[in-house]
Amino acid sequence: MPPPPQSSPAGAPARKRDEILTDLLVNGLTVSTATGYDSQRFFDTAGSTDKTLKLYDGHYHDLLNDVDKEIVMADIKGWIDARLPLVRSGPAMRNAFA
Repeated sequence: MPPPPQSSPAGAPARKRDEILTDLLVNGLTVSTATGYDSQRFFDTAGSTDKTLKLYDGHYHDLLNDVDKEIVMADIKGWIDARLPLVRSGPAMRNAFA
């Protein structure tokens, strides 16, 4: 059994050396809900090196129950599918079955 991860000063578990962080941030853009500024700021400061920001002009906050939800779902599925081979072949996955 591997040793537990050490905690960071903030109390959150430290990342493992072979751990890969990925972020997908999706946001609807309408005059009444957002300009995308906060999403862009969050995206810019996220610690992941594999990150994607997808803004949907004319959409509201609840993208999976909004106009063209099929497009949003297809984008999310495509993003996940593109990363599955990486996860399946990455060191963490190989070590899980060792």
